[in-house]
Amino acid sequence: MGVCVFNGCAKPATEATGKCDFHRGRAKCIIDGCANQVYARQLCIRHGGKKLCIAPGCSSNARSGDYCCRHGADNTKQICSQAGCHRVAHLRQKCVRHGGGRPCHVHGCTTHARAAGYCWRHRKRANEAVLPSVEPDDLWMDVLQELARSDAADENASDSSSLC
Repeated sequence: MGVCVFNGCAKPATEATGKCDFHRGRAKCIIDGCANQVYARQLCIRHGGKKLCIAPGCSSNARSGDYCCRHGADNTKQICSQAGCHRVAHLRQKCVRHGGGRPCHVHGCTTHARAAGYCWRHRKRANEAVLPSVEPDDLWMDVLQELARSDAADENASDSSSLC
């Protein structure tokens, strides 16, 4: 039992395939003497499995579309509008440091919101059930009104039963 046939792999190989468990389902480049893994069209990247940049005189691999990272489209990300700042802009054409991020939903917290409107410290609140905010006085008034209704309903029920 030898080592795997792929370049840079020192794992033990099975006798039947000559490949290790990790590479067992992967194909080898069809070029004689090449022990690289296939990328596309039964070829490794070195032997043409990946498209080349179409810019004249460039031999780099194409990244996005037909061009490499040097010849591809320019970066379209906006830059912070604050003078002298070169960071990427978020909200209101400003970076987070200059007021471009949203603050945490928790009252009094001025930390930048990261997930679901909450900062890292308050992130667990995003998963809690949202309950309506009720003032204690309003809650007691609701309880008293409900008790008054139930007392009135009991009196009406007892008055109607005495008539029969």
